[in-house]
Amino acid sequence: MAPAIADPLTTITGWRVLGHRGAPVEAPENTLVGFDAALAHDVDAVELDVRVTADDVPIVLHDPTTGRTAERDLRANISSYAALAELDAGYRFTPDGGGSHPFRGRGVRIPTLEAVLDRLSGIPLLLDIKSSRGGEAVRRVLDRAAAAERVVVASTRAAALRPFRGAGYRLGASRRDVARLLAATAMGVTPRRVPYHLMSVPPRYGILSLTGRRMLAATTRLGVPVHVWTIDDPAAAARLWAGGVTGIVTNDPGGLIPVRDAGRRTP
Repeated sequence: MAPAIADPLTTITGWRVLGHRGAPVEAPENTLVGFDAALAHDVDAVELDVRVTADDVPIVLHDPTTGRTAERDLRANISSYAALAELDAGYRFTPDGGGSHPFRGRGVRIPTLEAVLDRLSGIPLLLDIKSSRGGEAVRRVLDRAAAAERVVVASTRAAALRPFRGAGYRLGASRRDVARLLAATAMGVTPRRVPYHLMSVPPRYGILSLTGRRMLAATTRLGVPVHVWTIDDPAAAARLWAGGVTGIVTNDPGGLIPVRDAGRRTP
């Protein structure tokens, strides 16, 4: 049964373009400057990743380690926030295949979730918790910020979502939830209720389509919006929207916003 939230889909049914970790074609992913870049394109929401440090601080970081984005390779879950905060989160960003690094040495840091909530005050957010143990710490930060009304909490790991169930939060489907719905639709069955409010998925899991007619018919009957990642091609985004997908999670919000707006003008 879905958590008891008054009008739970009021905000997320309008999320058409979501900046994936901000706008990583323009600025370092999962950083304040990257989120600013996404907002400059008038995205409907921002998607971001959350991990928890050794001292229980939720930070915004996709990988378990920092080597892909920063100058040093630290593992987030065994490092203190103080150590991670010293890293240059813009160090490896390059818009031209390594020809330049325009954000290197400019003070771009790995932000805390708290800092992002403050910077993006009032902006709808899709939070992807990357570790099973992160849920409790993330919920404490969200509770303090009174952010439940503008956040969807998601994770592939069902355990990460347990602290949020029955607590007034909108939830994304876990990997197990998606698998169960896939199995049900394959048998021609649609559940009457599901314990989530949104499904954020890739177009396919292997040979299985997550955006096929049968799957989207089931999510429509359930009243569950489907958001697809990561789509940067405007033509592909237009096809997905036309097929019944609600939202597109993209690295290139600037490329998809014109397609979104053109669709809104179409009678």
